[in-house]
Amino acid sequence: MKQKQLHNPDGRIEYIDLARGIAIVAVLFGHISLIKDSPFQDNYSMVQSVIYSFHVPLFFFISGLCFSNRTVNFSEFLLKKLRAFGIPYITFSFLWYIYELATAIIIYHKQMTVQFLAGKALKYILQIRYLPLWFLTCLFIVELLFYWILRISKEKKLLMLAMTVGFFAVGIVYRLHVGKDLIWNADLSLLLLPFTVVGFLLKSANLKSLRRERLLFAAILLFVIGQLTNYFNTKYFSPHYVDIMYNCYGSFVLFYLSSFLGIASVMLFSIFFENKGSILKYLGQNTLMIFALHQIIFRVCESVLLRYSFSNLQLYLIWGMIIVLTLAIFIGVTYIVNHTQLCVLIGKRYERKKL
Repeated sequence: MKQKQLHNPDGRIEYIDLARGIAIVAVLFGHISLIKDSPFQDNYSMVQSVIYSFHVPLFFFISGLCFSNRTVNFSEFLLKKLRAFGIPYITFSFLWYIYELATAIIIYHKQMTVQFLAGKALKYILQIRYLPLWFLTCLFIVELLFYWILRISKEKKLLMLAMTVGFFAVGIVYRLHVGKDLIWNADLSLLLLPFTVVGFLLKSANLKSLRRERLLFAAILLFVIGQLTNYFNTKYFSPHYVDIMYNCYGSFVLFYLSSFLGIASVMLFSIFFENKGSILKYLGQNTLMIFALHQIIFRVCESVLLRYSFSNLQLYLIWGMIIVLTLAIFIGVTYIVNHTQLCVLIGKRYERKKL
């Protein structure tokens, strides 16, 4: 029996929002494992390895799944993407810049020289793997590349795949033989492009064709196979773990295999639980702000916690509460931003509701 595809009142596909929600929660847990004295560091390789094997590729896959090719004119498309990614990038960069200056003054007692201020600003302008904001410029470039792939190929699948493989091959050769990180993470965009293309190609596929009772079994099976592949990759080919931001892939073949298996698993889980998880769905509709700014909250909490001594159990409970608190803060903040003129700061249009 085929399942009916659920849409919310805004026309959004519910299982895609749920998949995004799962991905952003995974991001939070993954970043906690990086924090000094975090209890998750005891199981660092396990937590980091599992989450990092698929969470960023999943976002790029979903971008392809949701990619709209209705715009024919490139200037119109470019303006649309500048509003979607450029405006939020400026807003989030400003907030991070203020946070970094405040930290430098309060904690490290730095003097605010012109050289220091300009040096910090330049990092945001060049955006070479700097803070979680790298994701925005990378996705921006991926979508621009994909626009031209669609435009030139006229959506002929073989030509589309050939162009994608070409860009991907350039990215692999560049990473292996040059290895220099590029401005706006352009080199990384070439390696993440295939996830967006595959997402787009599956856009018209019936991802819900499996019977409901088979969805959960398939999701678990794919996840297990994906993690076994990832374990083999991190054990024999990668020094510690897979991390796209720091160019740690291990075996490219095993990395992409485990990533696609993880993506498939999350998508099937999301389809199975499509009529549940309203909080995750809401988070999935507002991932951009959470992805960009959650580490500010984490770093503030870290600086406070480092002043005290806690047992491992206490730290688990504390960081669990911090994750819940962080999500609660962003649920409140995103609601306010989305329903006021502040929404223009994250690239959305403000529409005054008629009484």
